Amino acid sequence: MEQFLRALARVEHEVEYKRPGHLALSARMRDSWSAGRFWFDYAARKSFDVDVVYWDTLHSAGTGIEELDEEARVELELFKRLKMEQLKAYKEECLKVRDLP
Repeated sequence: MEQFLRALARVEHEVEYKRPGHLALSARMRDSWSAGRFWFDYAARKSFDVDVVYWDTLHSAGTGIEELDEEARVELELFKRLKMEQLKAYKEECLKVRDLP
């Protein structure tokens, strides 16, 4: 990215892109990249990639559970138990169907 931005800045300088009161595109792009705004813009344009971008680039640490309040944690635990029970019942049903003559 840095190589591209340097090349763009060089071309902008050659064609005297710098107008009074206007920031060069290369400078705006470098700022967006450095600040991390690029990823938000990308996610807004590529909605199917939002999850990958978030977890790989924007999420700093943890699973997010530590930020939930106590009520939400309790609900999450109940939800997990329900899903595990459903999974167990599903697996048992699959075994029964498989064992049919």
